[in-house]
Amino acid sequence: MSARREKRLRKLEEKLEYMNGRVHALEFRVLSMEEKADALEVQDADWAPAPPRRSLWRRLLDAIMGRDEP
Repeated sequence: MSARREKRLRKLEEKLEYMNGRVHALEFRVLSMEEKADALEVQDADWAPAPPRRSLWRRLLDAIMGRDEP
């Protein structure tokens, strides 16, 4: 094999090692984010959503009109 091809092959191998390292780092980050998301889902299951809040003006109008608050 010529020197030029060997040099090109070495560069491609270095690039491949770098990309494998990047893929490994990204996979690790994705796994850690998934674990955090799972932990948040467990915490969110304990909380009920808050009822929608009405503005002060809407509550005042409802009080004047005699409507009950939900």
